[in-house]
Amino acid sequence: MTKKSSLAVLFTLGILLLLGLAGLNHWLAKEITEADAQLIRLKNRSEAVLESLTEVRSLRDLKEQEMAFFISGLGTVAQAKKTLYESGLSLQKERRLLEKHLEIITASVRVDLENKKISLMREDNSLKDFKIIFTSTQSVTEAQIKSRYLRITSKERYAHPERGKAEEKEGVLTWVPQQVGESTRSNALGEFVIFTNSNIIIHGPFKKELEHSAYPHTCVGLSRPDAANLYRKSFIGNRVYFER
Repeated sequence: MTKKSSLAVLFTLGILLLLGLAGLNHWLAKEITEADAQLIRLKNRSEAVLESLTEVRSLRDLKEQEMAFFISGLGTVAQAKKTLYESGLSLQKERRLLEKHLEIITASVRVDLENKKISLMREDNSLKDFKIIFTSTQSVTEAQIKSRYLRITSKERYAHPERGKAEEKEGVLTWVPQQVGESTRSNALGEFVIFTNSNIIIHGPFKKELEHSAYPHTCVGLSRPDAANLYRKSFIGNRVYFER
């Protein structure tokens, strides 16, 4: 091989090498440009992510504060609910008592001897009528009929116990205690007995007619169901008056 041909080959190789280096440079420049663009996009995304992360952290801190406030207020809310519940119960109890007081105050018992009936009244309205089936030998006096102060003073489910008696004779006090069981009083008055502040008594059927007639009282007698009904629905302190 001659010297000229060797130089031509080297020259050719040099040109090819330069062309290759130029192409490589162009490719690298293109890749670097794309890499820079991708880096810019990643940077923008990272900034957006950082902004979102900051916002999420702020929301998390706010939620933690709200949760802490909520937990701290649970005790106060529970106490407030307890107080409200107890106040409600107290108001309901007071309302029931007031309604019962109103019922007692407005209730009365009207006795109509002419038509032989007793009426349970609520103000001026008759709630229930009960038929009088017997009376005692002692009649109701005109003064008792006109009285505005007759009231129920006590009620007894069973009139068994005899009243206790205290008697002083020649300086000696004699006390006879209450008796339980068969007695003149229980035989005379029977069951469901309503006493007034006079000798007038409202009661159910007596046990023994002889003892009922001998017992010192003025009575208005009802059947056992009617006496039980009036006994349950009347109250101590209710006014008793006679229809004229």
